[in-house]
Amino acid sequence: MSTLEDYVVKCLENFSVIATKIPESNEKTPDFLIEQEESVLIELKEKTDSEEKHEEQKEVFAQNNVYEHIATTGHNNRISGVITGGMKQLKNRKSKHNCDFCLLFLVTNGVAQGSQAEQIQATLYGKKNVIDFDSQSNVATSCYYAYFSDFFRYKDTLDGAFLASKGRLILLLNDQSPNFERFKNSNFIKKFQDKISIIDPVELEKDNHIYIADFDADRKNEALMTSLVFEKYNIKKGLLIDFPNYTHQAQV
Repeated sequence: MSTLEDYVVKCLENFSVIATKIPESNEKTPDFLIEQEESVLIELKEKTDSEEKHEEQKEVFAQNNVYEHIATTGHNNRISGVITGGMKQLKNRKSKHNCDFCLLFLVTNGVAQGSQAEQIQATLYGKKNVIDFDSQSNVATSCYYAYFSDFFRYKDTLDGAFLASKGRLILLLNDQSPNFERFKNSNFIKKFQDKISIIDPVELEKDNHIYIADFDADRKNEALMTSLVFEKYNIKKGLLIDFPNYTHQAQV
């Protein structure tokens, strides 16, 4: 196994989850199979940056300067491409293994892992930010499915995704999957409850922490999506936007 694959196996072992590496073959296969109370397929994907960008970061650190990185927190086409690549492996083996659930295990390894983690969540959930000018809060509210969502796109296969970033592991549930309730209440999920953050959009909306744009509408039509979200949540004046994300790093 590669170093990254070994990391995933040991990480899951911490939660009493035994992941077996699926042998390489001529056909596309996922990386791991879990056969415990339920059977689970997991495909590992790493999101890194170009070698040039990593070298640029090293050079800035070598000169004892501050490295600056600017990105947006919204949907990212390159990350969507990584997710799509992972789905090919999962789709190919789902029926052959007759598995209960399919997951991605996404690892950030770029120059600004925090930004990557935000972009991965935005790409999976189609997240944007809502600013309500009449609200007493100075914090924007995340709106799920306000843009294209890979969880929605692959709802017939993908039940969720682990996201490992900066030493932190979270589990993102796909509430668009027809398996959502079964996965949410599975023995597999119980192994992680109260140990890591589990993102459940249904519960987050119920507790008024997020908005959900559950409309059958063209996600390219920003004006229409804004109008529908504002009408649903009684927002008179505001913005539906992606925020820029500024990262400043110094080597100590």
